Amino acid sequence: MNDSFNDLSEQKFITATQLTMIAIGIWAIIQTLAFLFTPNEWRNWQLLGFIASTNLAAVILAILAQRSADMLAATYKQVFTADFYRSVSTISQLHVLMVKEAESRGHDMSEELNDLAPKLYALARQYIEVKSQEIVPPEVTIEAPEEYATEDLFHDAS
Repeated sequence: MNDSFNDLSEQKFITATQLTMIAIGIWAIIQTLAFLFTPNEWRNWQLLGFIASTNLAAVILAILAQRSADMLAATYKQVFTADFYRSVSTISQLHVLMVKEAESRGHDMSEELNDLAPKLYALARQYIEVKSQEIVPPEVTIEAPEEYATEDLFHDAS
């Protein structure tokens, strides 16, 4: 089994140091451009418009990001309950025990699952097919016995 589950469980977020370095980098680029061009009234107005639009965009994006985070938090609280974590822990423990047992018998868990999966599928498929059929029991008819007399029941056959 590959380690893609480990990659999934390790979420990568931007750190404060990375955020600071990005801000300093943007500041350096803007200041370099300011030193390269001769200031005039038109450029000042363009720069002011750029600054205002980026600030407004940042505020709008921050509001949308917070709204998304709030919706995600609400969903997270509904789905990832204590019972969910207990269940996942139990399944993880079962997985560890199964891997140990397979290794103690000299088997590879992936090979065991590859062998077991088709058998489990066939069993489940047959169960579904049997349950989906409308089985109607046959009508059993019992014929009436012949007429007989009580003296015929206990006579000596010899």
